[in-house]
Amino acid sequence: MDDLPANVHEGRVLAELARRSLPNIRALLRSVYSTTLLAAVVPDFLCPMALPIAAELGVPGYLFFPSNLAMVALTRHIVELHDGAAPGEYRDVAVPLELPGGVSLCGADMPDAFRASFTNPRYAKLVELVRSYRLADGILVNTFYEMELGTAEAFKRLAAPEQAAGEGFFPHAGMNAVILEEKLGVALRVPAAREDDRCLVTRHEIATAVKELVEEGQKLRRRAESLQKAAAGAWSPEGPSRRALEEVAVKLKVALGIESGSSDMKKESHLNYSVN
Repeated sequence: MDDLPANVHEGRVLAELARRSLPNIRALLRSVYSTTLLAAVVPDFLCPMALPIAAELGVPGYLFFPSNLAMVALTRHIVELHDGAAPGEYRDVAVPLELPGGVSLCGADMPDAFRASFTNPRYAKLVELVRSYRLADGILVNTFYEMELGTAEAFKRLAAPEQAAGEGFFPHAGMNAVILEEKLGVALRVPAAREDDRCLVTRHEIATAVKELVEEGQKLRRRAESLQKAAAGAWSPEGPSRRALEEVAVKLKVALGIESGSSDMKKESHLNYSVN
């Protein structure tokens, strides 16, 4: 990895490391496949270039996305934005950006790599990376239904291949702030004045936020407790996240021939979708 620039972003390093490791990954999976039933290949979101190996072996290829559904929606938007684009053509993301489910992002809310296509060399790499997500048979997302109700419902209507199973989320801090404050109502966001690309918070803004926290703290606490219970319920034996993951397990067993799928399941496209 010594040939990479000294100031290269850590995400680029991880993606490049995964790309250069593909021959070893392919050899390992072929060795496993020759002696063992292989249910699926599940790389994480920085290693979608491993998905073609699943196709080579004839097994499902899922993508593990350890972020939230809003971040998946943002990457999906990037892919759709570049549908029909000429080779080497990179299109800017319009701001403010309205994501499915009513999540609205300004430029400062988005990760750096998603901004300014013609001034950010990381953008081209990002576009090529997220385009590979379409190779996945499904995406396992680290969220739960009540956390992102509007976005989950929007994805259901889109019939996209995502599976929600999990409890937390940790994408870009700006996106977290938007979701926690505007969508979930469990946080207060201190407005920052932008000056020479620096986020500055004035003494007055801090005082205003502290006063609001004192006045609204009980309401925020009740909302946080409600979400905490919803998170626990999502992973209970009959919870939606547990059922979603069990659905994935059934599909993998069917693919292995261990379990017969229902007639309804057999009729489904290979791009199955369920967010719970």
